Amino acid sequence: RNAIDGTQSESVRGYGLRQARYRGLCKVRRQNYPIGAACNLRRLVRRLALETAHPSLLTAALPSASARCQQAGAENPLKKPKQATTLTP
Repeated sequence: RNAIDGTQSESVRGYGLRQARYRGLCKVRRQNYPIGAACNLRRLVRRLALETAHPSLLTAALPSASARCQQAGAENPLKKPKQATTLTP
């Protein structure tokens, strides 16, 4: 729930998503999809600008999946489990 609150607030305040301009589900979708695309495009541009200006900020701030798993004390879920080998006489 916390993850979506910022996105929803940004859409409502910045892009006018609080009220639909038209009535009907099809027309509301036709309005909301471009607004969502514009929001994502703006975030992408900001992210790319930050990466080019300060590349060390993003790599230091975002640990990899294996590092997050090791911090939690679990194995990396992306690695395949080792299969047991059996010795045949």
